[in-house]
Amino acid sequence: MANTAQARKRARQAVKQRAHNMSLRSTLRTAIKKVQKAVEAGDKATAQEVYRSSVSVIDFAVLLELIRLELLLRCNAQGKSY
Repeated sequence: MANTAQARKRARQAVKQRAHNMSLRSTLRTAIKKVQKAVEAGDKATAQEVYRSSVSVIDFAVLLELIRLELLLRCNAQGKSY
């Protein structure tokens, strides 16, 4: 339990930030699943289109440090979905 006003405020902020990060992480996972599903379907044009739309979500997740940059680069180099 927070004993000072500053600690109480930080606890409130942490709860809000965690909820926001969980929402962003869910959006990231959805984007990744869409890409994987499109690749497994075998339709190259659709897979490329879905990948292009997912790149901004994935890059934003790296910017916010939801996933590590090294993970992104490694998966790109190996040609994998994230």
